[in-house]
Amino acid sequence: MQKPAKFFTDKLVQGDIIKKEDYDLYYYGFWQGSIFALNMLTVLIVGLLFQMLWQAIVFTIAYGLLRTSAGGYHARTQGSCYIFSIAMIIIVLSALKYLQWNPVIYLSLVLLSSIFIFLLAPVEDSNKPLDALEHRVYKKRSRIILIFLLLITLLFVFFGKTDIAHCLSISIIALAMMLILGKITS
Repeated sequence: MQKPAKFFTDKLVQGDIIKKEDYDLYYYGFWQGSIFALNMLTVLIVGLLFQMLWQAIVFTIAYGLLRTSAGGYHARTQGSCYIFSIAMIIIVLSALKYLQWNPVIYLSLVLLSSIFIFLLAPVEDSNKPLDALEHRVYKKRSRIILIFLLLITLLFVFFGKTDIAHCLSISIIALAMMLILGKITS
């Protein structure tokens, strides 16, 4: 990921598109962007391999929306994070594929998970502690996103679209597990 980031940043400097003193900022942006692109490509590939592309996308969007505000466990290295993410999407898609959808069980797990998210979020990372204002903002934001996801999940259950509700449910359950793991390891 570093070589493409360096290549693009060097080209921008050579073309006088950015100033030399802004090199580090653009390099970091390209580096993070390439990591994000690799992660999304991996989700799409795993989704295709499982023949569950839309489920992989729905899970990733719902989980990502909540994760950015709620926090949770963070691997110590980019490589560990990538491997952990691949394992998570494989486990999630396997659960979606092989576990029977039972609304009572899943909605009970979602309710329990929602309580954990409501009480624990945000779970900060030791590499990026939150100040008091950030803590309040992320707490409020994570609760709003959680309520939004819960309402959407219930709407899909109500309209008989349990396959989508199942994906949303798993995203909430997975996030709660990441928050608990983050609390344990911090």
